[in-house]
Amino acid sequence: MAASDGRPLRDAVLAGRARVAFPTPEAACGAAPPASLAQWRRYFDYLCASPGFPSSPQSTVPAAVPFLFASEDYPEHHLPHEHIPVAGQAPIRLPAAHLWWLASAGDHVLLHGPAHPRHLRIGSVERAAGSLNFDDPWSSSPGRLPLGATAAGFERDAVLLATFDTPTLLERYLEAFPGRRGVPRLLNSFGGALLGSGIDELAPLAACYFDQALLAALLAPAHERECIAAGLYLALNLSLHDARMSPEPLAARPFADRLYRLLLDHAEASLQQHLSPAQLCRLAAASARVQDMARASRLCQLAVNRDPSDAHTRLCRARLLLASGDTEAALADARAGLDANAQRLRELTSREDKCLDDGALLHHVSAHAADEARRLNEALEAILAGSGTNP
Repeated sequence: MAASDGRPLRDAVLAGRARVAFPTPEAACGAAPPASLAQWRRYFDYLCASPGFPSSPQSTVPAAVPFLFASEDYPEHHLPHEHIPVAGQAPIRLPAAHLWWLASAGDHVLLHGPAHPRHLRIGSVERAAGSLNFDDPWSSSPGRLPLGATAAGFERDAVLLATFDTPTLLERYLEAFPGRRGVPRLLNSFGGALLGSGIDELAPLAACYFDQALLAALLAPAHERECIAAGLYLALNLSLHDARMSPEPLAARPFADRLYRLLLDHAEASLQQHLSPAQLCRLAAASARVQDMARASRLCQLAVNRDPSDAHTRLCRARLLLASGDTEAALADARAGLDANAQRLRELTSREDKCLDDGALLHHVSAHAADEARRLNEALEAILAGSGTNP
């Protein structure tokens, strides 16, 4: 595939869902566009959590994943991302010219021009002409760009590109730019993006990218290799637990063998230190599915120790304790989770009241977070109700 050809067309079914997955910014955050990189990052998080976003293999589009790419030409410390050591949603950094290769109708972009950041959605791309057009709900706002740009202008101004595609997009990119296949950081971010989708069925593919990254980073500093190895550890464990539920008796063997070799080079406790509480809980849930309750309990305990105030980790451990018959401890975790969740809701309300520059965007993002918190409350209260105890 020639790089000049641009990104392959999406699957027909996927193309039809792209605009559902990425709703118009105006519908999500009101009459004003996100005016800062931090706001744009929250908007992308809002998009990924939208009810219309296919997020599981059971959706209309199998294994459809949100990807967030960033220009390498823009200073990394200015990019909006949460610091998650492994398998997070940090942007995949690419050369600016490669963002032009990726650009496709329906994608969202953040352009950083001389005046202020501009958040636009791509309407169409004309590769031969070297131009693209935008759908801009805020086109009547003063100081906005015309609804079009050249490839050179796009490469100069593009900071972030949010797209929606199947995981094959990553391999098509490496085919178009084969020299990038040996870049450890890129391969590591590919694995992290796949794991960050939350789709466990993509863990084997994520493991492949982490494994390639670890090989490419053979001469890298030890801490960098350890971080990559932690991603591989998580992906292999998720793949292993999923394979153990397969009727094929040898399905788990490749993952078990690779995990064994990985742990010969890296201490398991050290790898677990690189995982976030949410990732530890994800690993605990996978262990519980294959009835490895002792391991699930240890991982839950590690997650709670890492962040005792996190309601999700409390819920994870409460469910495990309830399943193992330790009702007293399960109730204690459920109550602690309810208290932590109530505090989170108060903080969301306070943040929205105090932060005026975010406008309607923060209201929508906070409202979505509040809905998530209420669902978490319902799950915690169900534990209490199932034990005959009032919250």
